[in-house]
Amino acid sequence: MWKYALGLTVLVATALALDWQAQVNASPTGPASNDQPEKKDVNKADEVQFVDAKDCIIAEEIWGDWIINKELTEKVGSTVPRRFEGAGKASKVSFKENEKAKNQAKEFARESIRKAREGLEVPMAPEELERKKLQLARMLDAFGKLYCGGEMTVYEDNGEITYFPFAYGVAIGNPMVIYVRNVDKQPDGESFFLSFVRDSKGEKDLLFIGGDHPPDRFSAFERVKVEEKADEVEKESDDKEAEKKQEAPALPRG
Repeated sequence: MWKYALGLTVLVATALALDWQAQVNASPTGPASNDQPEKKDVNKADEVQFVDAKDCIIAEEIWGDWIINKELTEKVGSTVPRRFEGAGKASKVSFKENEKAKNQAKEFARESIRKAREGLEVPMAPEELERKKLQLARMLDAFGKLYCGGEMTVYEDNGEITYFPFAYGVAIGNPMVIYVRNVDKQPDGESFFLSFVRDSKGEKDLLFIGGDHPPDRFSAFERVKVEEKADEVEKESDDKEAEKKQEAPALPRG
């Protein structure tokens, strides 16, 4: 879990780190001291943007319901489905468009960057300052361009259902979903890498969901087809109708 920072352990590309270091240390009179980093505007609203995603495959295809494919998950070397929240393991994940949730994810990203910038203004050892610069660089890399956002719903195998605002972006070249926990109380961010395989007919699309560290294994989820969703809705309707009949009082016999 990371608080206002990405939970990634991989190193940022050298060019990105050097570029960010140059930006932070730059000043009209020359490089700033490590002990006194240059003051910067901590409310840069343009640093987090949702961009046109019409040609982004994952941003176009992620929407809908995805159920765990246990057999394929085991084939790719992962025996435990992805755990998101609580004690259960994800058996189904859904992504749907929701403007409020999308804006909540964006605001969380902005707040994360703002707090990371503020952290650079506190006196600290040079090594700690460099670590915080890299941490901020990772956030700028991941949050700078977001391709879609909305509401992610996780259905756990123990019956729990949890909703999260989410945004999809790219971190150090890796497709990644950022989701926000406790959004109405004390927002806390989490993330996971993902990969997508499209079926030619769109009926057997696969979504592979991993962790937030490169060595983490992936769990395979398959798209729930429209026909299957219709069957589920019909079954739920039939079940509710049967329950009503059982609960209805018996009519008096004439």
